[in-house]
Amino acid sequence: MGSGMFGLPFSKKYNLVMNKKYIWLIIPAISFIFLHDLIIYNKIPLASDMVAHEPIKEWISTTSISEFPQWFPNLFSGLPSYGGYIYTPGHPLEPLLRLIYLNIGVKLWFYLSLGGIGLFFLLKFLKVSNNSSLFGGLAYALTPYVFGLINAGHNNKIMAGAFTPFLILCALYVFSNRSIKSILLLSVVSALQLWTNHPQIYYYTWMVIGLWWLVDTIYRLIKNKINYKNTIQDILFLTISIIISLLMVSDPYYDVYKFQGESNRGSISVLDQTDDTKKGTTWDYATQWSFHPLETISFIYPYYYGLQNFSVKNKSEPRKFMKQASYWGYMPFTQSTHYLGLLIVILSFFSLWYYFKYKEQNRTEVILWTISFIILVIGFGSHLPLFYKPLFKFAPFFSKFRVPSMIYMMLSITMPMIAAISIDKIINEQYKKEIFNNSLKVFGVFILSSIIFFLFGESLISFSSPGDNRFIHYIDIVKDIRLDLFNKGILLALLICFGALTIIFLFSKNKISKGGLAFLFISILIIDLWVVNNEFLSVKDSKSMKNQFIQTQDVKFMKADTSQYRIFPADEIGATKYGYWNIQSIGGYHAVKLRHYQDLMDIGGFRRPVILNMLNVKYIITNKKIENRAFKKIEGNNNLYENLDVLPRSWVVGGIKSVKSQKSSLSSIMDLSFRPNETASVLNYEGPDLINFKGGNSKIIKNSPNEIIINCKTIGGGLLVLSEVYYSPGWKCKVDGIPTDIYQTNHILRSVFVPDGDHQVIFYYDDSNWIFAKIVSRTSFFSAILILCFLFYRERKPIVRL
Repeated sequence: MGSGMFGLPFSKKYNLVMNKKYIWLIIPAISFIFLHDLIIYNKIPLASDMVAHEPIKEWISTTSISEFPQWFPNLFSGLPSYGGYIYTPGHPLEPLLRLIYLNIGVKLWFYLSLGGIGLFFLLKFLKVSNNSSLFGGLAYALTPYVFGLINAGHNNKIMAGAFTPFLILCALYVFSNRSIKSILLLSVVSALQLWTNHPQIYYYTWMVIGLWWLVDTIYRLIKNKINYKNTIQDILFLTISIIISLLMVSDPYYDVYKFQGESNRGSISVLDQTDDTKKGTTWDYATQWSFHPLETISFIYPYYYGLQNFSVKNKSEPRKFMKQASYWGYMPFTQSTHYLGLLIVILSFFSLWYYFKYKEQNRTEVILWTISFIILVIGFGSHLPLFYKPLFKFAPFFSKFRVPSMIYMMLSITMPMIAAISIDKIINEQYKKEIFNNSLKVFGVFILSSIIFFLFGESLISFSSPGDNRFIHYIDIVKDIRLDLFNKGILLALLICFGALTIIFLFSKNKISKGGLAFLFISILIIDLWVVNNEFLSVKDSKSMKNQFIQTQDVKFMKADTSQYRIFPADEIGATKYGYWNIQSIGGYHAVKLRHYQDLMDIGGFRRPVILNMLNVKYIITNKKIENRAFKKIEGNNNLYENLDVLPRSWVVGGIKSVKSQKSSLSSIMDLSFRPNETASVLNYEGPDLINFKGGNSKIIKNSPNEIIINCKTIGGGLLVLSEVYYSPGWKCKVDGIPTDIYQTNHILRSVFVPDGDHQVIFYYDDSNWIFAKIVSRTSFFSAILILCFLFYRERKPIVRL
């Protein structure tokens, strides 16, 4: 294996370099280069999700209470901070990880490298060569899908995905080594993934593990090689691992589970006519961002349908407005791509070619191809309801998720694995004489289609979409942008195909070594992914985040008001920015909300002034003119109105309308006769009659995230209504130290009966279950770690024979 015609580096000496023990360190080295702007220069992706989370970070840093803040008051009139995924620092290794996270770039680099290294060792476990395993590991660490997630600010998804290869590896280890050690390893890694706070990726990871076991079992059954005892043990051991891992993550997932049961992903909507919300979300909500089958061509040509996050380099008019105009596919508002790398796709098809030509059956490839196909079909979502609907209806917890195409993150693991195995086939001496002819046929399909698209693409493809009406004045410019991107993708595909074919030809003629072939394949992969990733990774100076929260005149005015109140940002109900200044809003942006609150929003409750009054909305922010005399325009603020009829944060009433269902509860406050300052609509009221009520008043003397103290006086006994969101799993109440029932009032608020006289009412967040869950979590996790350390030590300790 000499240097051949190039007289250069692909020699036996280089082959030794590529096979060193620590070759996997190349993965973090290359990913460092891809992320150097974030790591070295502390730049950040100014993603909408990151901007939306900044006010929460500010609240966390400025909240001055000695205990953990269980309630977040600044969005949707209040949400549980822990169970609601607002602030969940439940990871027991978080203090250690903070030492690693020097900035957002280091954090992302750590997890991308971790995932790539995990895939490397997973492939090594499957007996794949070092060089091919490195190819697979780099393919995951640099996958454009993840780089698209960086720019979208979906960091938790990236963190969770990094553990998927390790989780699959541990599951395979359980199948091959059924022991306490393998069970605990799987449990610990499973817990670590769940602590990244993205259960949907965890769910998909276990789907892959379950499918691996199922396909493997069927394969062995067909080949008459099945061992029923081992098969049953595998299921038992996986189940035990899941149970142990759930104990480890009882903090925070006990609180999350409780919240989900009250949320728009776990509680039945009174507005639902389909019964979909009995188990989770509605069909339409769950299948948002379903992947259209026609878009599968984007796995080959990343720019076929344009680019979701296209950043125009030419800032001249009017092209600077065309950032999203380039995309003309079926998933608007998506900020990532599902492109894996053309070389990965082509190499994966090699395994099919070998299967049909040589009848060579590799069980691992059969499993991976089957899993990949099932994943692809699941991602079609509503476009293939015949397959997706049964999962939505019957698979446990499946209906609680949305974005079916998110499952394609698993393809960034399974497809590189197939490609890595295929590289080992290419370098197999058994097929070396035929390798170029075989490659020519496989690559030829992609080359021919690319040439046809390049020559006739403008005539064959419309490059238009139904949403193009918004670009009616610039339609020619939009088409040019799309065509330029399209041709760029075709040229990239042709270069990759011809480059890979040339490498294979040289290898077949003994001009380069096995290591040289792997190195050049890796080089092509890196160049391909560098080109695509650079389209997505748009980073700014870290100071630009602060520039998103410059105080406007209306913010300065509201900050000067020290009373307790909320605001209604009518023109931007999804805005979270006001929380940056600790201004409480009835709106906001969060994927999961309490069900009763979501229903009130969906039915249009915020359009009714009486609802705004009872929600303590003192200010409305809107550019529109408000004709209602109850709303006074603030002088000097063009878009700020004061609500003159706003109710205080707490008040006392003597009228009660008892309702028997959530539906009647919502209907009662939407009735035109509803007057919250006079009568309360209470769900299943069981307290005393208020026939002797003569009046009352209340004053809040303390309002913190975990406790609200009110001095209340009633004449004859009355109902104290608190304009805080009703949440039964967390909030409890005592009147003069005696526990009392909290009633769901006015559909979303709380109330308690207060007897005649002066009384102190304390609403407090009961965190006893959270404390217990934290003890269980830490005890089980660190016990598992200690046992594992002991087991590994015992295996390494030499046995002394007497």
